Amino acid sequence: AIVLDGEYTNSDDYISIPDDNSLDVQTGPFTVSAWINRQGASSVGGSAVQPIIGKGRNSATYTYLLQLTATGLLNFGLY
Repeated sequence: AIVLDGEYTNSDDYISIPDDNSLDVQTGPFTVSAWINRQGASSVGGSAVQPIIGKGRNSATYTYLLQLTATGLLNFGLY
């Protein structure tokens, strides 16, 4: 199991997986899932938006992104 402590005091609270074609969204169905334990509003790196699962390095290169918005809503986008 992978456990992240949820303390955003440094930059090591994430998992990075190398790019692979198997992670690309194709024309057929696909599934994205995550267990999220949100304990009140917080921010990561000064941003109120909290990425959960994404393919890409930043907002300019994401191909898909599951995130918590500043208002606490789940948002999923295909780019």
